[in-house]
Amino acid sequence: MIVKDLYDLYERYAADPQMQDKVPPKGMSREKVEWELVLSESGALVNVIPLSHGDGKGSNRYCVMTVPEHRTRTSGVSPFFLCDTAAYLLGMADISKAKDESEVVKAQRKAQERWEASRDYHLSILSSCDDVAAQAVMGFFSHNILKERENDDLLRDIAESGNLIFALKDSDGNIVPIHESKAIMAAWESSHVSALADEPCIRGQCSVTGKVAPLARLFPQVTGLAGAQSSGASLISFNCDSFNSYGRTQAYNASVSQWVAFGAGTALKMLLSDPERKIRLGATTFTFWSDRPSPDEDSLFIRFFGGGDKNDTAEDSATVTRVRDAIKGIKSGHPLRANFNPDVRYYVLGISPNAARLSVRFFETSTLGEVAERYGQYLRDIDMVDVSTTSIFQLIRQCAVQGKYENLPSTLVNPCMRAMLTGSRFPQSLLSTLLSRMRADHGSNNRWDMGQRASLIKACLVRNLQSTRESEIDVALNRDNNCVGYLLGRLFAVMERAQSEALGTTNATIRDKYIGSASVTPARVMPTLMHGCQNHLSDLRKKKPGLNVILEKELDEIVGRKLSDNPYPGTLSMEDQGEFFIGYYQERVDLWTSRKRDDVAPDEAASNDLSEN
Repeated sequence: MIVKDLYDLYERYAADPQMQDKVPPKGMSREKVEWELVLSESGALVNVIPLSHGDGKGSNRYCVMTVPEHRTRTSGVSPFFLCDTAAYLLGMADISKAKDESEVVKAQRKAQERWEASRDYHLSILSSCDDVAAQAVMGFFSHNILKERENDDLLRDIAESGNLIFALKDSDGNIVPIHESKAIMAAWESSHVSALADEPCIRGQCSVTGKVAPLARLFPQVTGLAGAQSSGASLISFNCDSFNSYGRTQAYNASVSQWVAFGAGTALKMLLSDPERKIRLGATTFTFWSDRPSPDEDSLFIRFFGGGDKNDTAEDSATVTRVRDAIKGIKSGHPLRANFNPDVRYYVLGISPNAARLSVRFFETSTLGEVAERYGQYLRDIDMVDVSTTSIFQLIRQCAVQGKYENLPSTLVNPCMRAMLTGSRFPQSLLSTLLSRMRADHGSNNRWDMGQRASLIKACLVRNLQSTRESEIDVALNRDNNCVGYLLGRLFAVMERAQSEALGTTNATIRDKYIGSASVTPARVMPTLMHGCQNHLSDLRKKKPGLNVILEKELDEIVGRKLSDNPYPGTLSMEDQGEFFIGYYQERVDLWTSRKRDDVAPDEAASNDLSEN
């Protein structure tokens, strides 16, 4: 159960001394903060400090801090304590999206309402607190800062930003966040407990712990997820009467206690805020966690998703070496090395936002040893000559128009992830989509497109046709593969090479004009292409006799020995079309390597074109 697993993760984090600074207790939450409002002891605003950190590409416009809890906020007016937006703390309206003057006036009026609500809220909590920080905050709210500094450009800039916090500059010049004051936190805790006691409460048996406890009316909202509302989205949400059962409304239908909802929601927010534990593919964001502290195992597990070495600089060389050696062993079919515990259990969750809700697209749990075994099979299935990319996220991008993640069909992402982690078949739609992309752009947008697509097509065929195949699909050219699609692909590659060597650089090759029809209806185009190939070979006998011998040998093997009975079928099945592109790619690579091996001086333009694919 997802909520239980997330709650267990929160409990483990809370009990870990090394995580104390990152795990918020009850009544607190981890939020992104962009600006710090520095107050004097009298409450005057003396400075505004940006909390961005990092340089260049790795910079962030915010810091993540533990602040008084941000509960689920609807479209109404609901202030937060000591950490909120500019509308609540300064009364400043974000008018960047206002279309006319009436919308500007409306936004300003609403911002004023929010500031007044925030002022009353802070005064009600801090009025009995005898602390200099409390006096500073109350002094700040005693006058309208916006009217006093309405021409301040800096304040105008932060109107469109995220959360702000208060900080106190004491008489010694030290600046300390006000929410870290013990007296302030004592006042907040007292107010928070009192507010919970005053709220209407429904008690029931928690579906996670089995204990009778106050049930959560709303599940905590998760912010910062691409595609979700800026206010956040909930994992558990009921807002339609048809979803109600036994007279219960909203999250009461889930029967999750307030404490479990807080813990599970906090754990999910922590996972999604950690760039090392999440990967976004299309509209789906994947995150993972384990059942115990396991830094070495985590380093290996994340490679199963990324398949590269992008985090090598952030890890020590010993860990990088162990991970690389482990993946080499996994690919060869060996069990995990002793450096890694195969019994560590991992959980992989895929979610996508839908307005104010989170949709669970994928959830899988398994031990590291089981995942490693299946990942090794995946590596062997996609293994293709001259293709180094192994990341499923990089490979299935070949299915997207223009290679953009946002154009990925959502129906492909989760089944492909499941196939990698469980060893099941790849979806049939993956093969059909790859073939469609090949017919659309001929795999020529990037030099790596053809190889990566051939790699994925191979994985589809190996898993889906394992029990019915007569011959194996090898990593490199297999001269014993008599599949008609594979042979036709090889033949097409030889024809293309003969054309490029005979004519040199042309505006369009037979690949640009005919590869789509040749892979589907070979009988319509292959005889014409073969006639042209004979003319090109005739030219090569005079210009490049060595290369001519190589190409004629290939033609003799493919056509004279193996395609003589039924050389050009009318149509090819989807599986044979896949074999066509595998044979085409592998023959091209083999022609290039054999030419280097035989030391035949290549034409520069043709060689560069071949080596790119």
